Amino acid sequence: MSRWNRSDILALIGVITGSIGLIAGVVTQEIRCKVGLQQNLCPLTRIEIEELASLFTQAETNYKQSNYRKAINDLNKIIELDPTHADTYYLLGIIYNNYYPNKTEAINNFKKAADLFFDKEKHNDGFRSRGTALSLEGNYKEAIQDLNEAIHLNPKDFKAYSNRGLARIKLEDYEGAIEDFSQAISIDPSDIAYSNLGFAYFNLGNYEKAIENSNEAIRINPRFYNPYINRGAAYLNLGNYEKAIEDSNEAIRIDPNIVNAYINRGAAYLNLGNYEKAIEDSNEAIRIDLNIVNAYINRGAAYFNLGNYKKAIEDSHRAIRINPNDPNILNAYFNLGVAYKQIGDEQKAIENFQEVINQKGNEKLHQIARRELKRL
Repeated sequence: MSRWNRSDILALIGVITGSIGLIAGVVTQEIRCKVGLQQNLCPLTRIEIEELASLFTQAETNYKQSNYRKAINDLNKIIELDPTHADTYYLLGIIYNNYYPNKTEAINNFKKAADLFFDKEKHNDGFRSRGTALSLEGNYKEAIQDLNEAIHLNPKDFKAYSNRGLARIKLEDYEGAIEDFSQAISIDPSDIAYSNLGFAYFNLGNYEKAIENSNEAIRINPRFYNPYINRGAAYLNLGNYEKAIEDSNEAIRIDPNIVNAYINRGAAYLNLGNYEKAIEDSNEAIRIDLNIVNAYINRGAAYFNLGNYKKAIEDSHRAIRINPNDPNILNAYFNLGVAYKQIGDEQKAIENFQEVINQKGNEKLHQIARRELKRL
């Protein structure tokens, strides 16, 4: 940016003080810029425009090469140059949401991008950005309305299809999510879209399709941890515990703070009878997130199998206190039933087995609980 010398500053002060009545009514953009009244009105110099374009290209390259920290640094430099660059905030939102997880930062950046896009009358981008932020905040129906509008304005907006698919997953509309992710892939076959498609199939219990789409996501971007977690969970449900452990190891290698990787690996160790390892992974998951229900359920089951019924009961109760409506909470009640049975508290065992039977969910677990009740 061009600078001014001392005589320029004195001349400017003279204009302001000598013509205060006039300037009070009309302050030019140049004066606002020079005295620091409104920095975002300062026009960029040609050199700064070229630097901004170069930085954004560099940020996109780093992003595509999975150098996310470098991409974030580049994007923050762009904001210092031009705090109104909407695409910068949107890309930051994508990185913080998918690759360098920080939900608060993702939401804030998508909201900022939305405001700037709407200011520039880029309504398709604005609706997509705002819809994505709404979805991350848990307002899934409102998010879908905005994303519908984005797709109406631009039927080729693959990002809007992908983000709408995620909102539909949260509403358990897995078929609709599969349609959206498939449409996104037909326009732009990205790692995120394939990973999300695999996750949708996983939720439908189609583990082979989940693995197939996770494989494709990994082929596109081997440094994206999500498809390893999704594929590991699919292997876990298919009883291939060794492969589940391998995928969890790879996800942890990419990012050692991904809680679901420890949950999956702990569950695999539990099923293999390696209870000490299952407890270690559950402890690590709890270190990352104190309120992770599945970690307490898994650790409680491991303690039970080691004969530590007191700790098994403590962990199962903790899981129920955290979220009595968790989809896997029946396992906690069942674990309580068998633990109380082992310590001779028949009444509490009956109460917990009955709770398993009374709640909708895992039919196989219902049958086992009924069998345990008959034995009491």
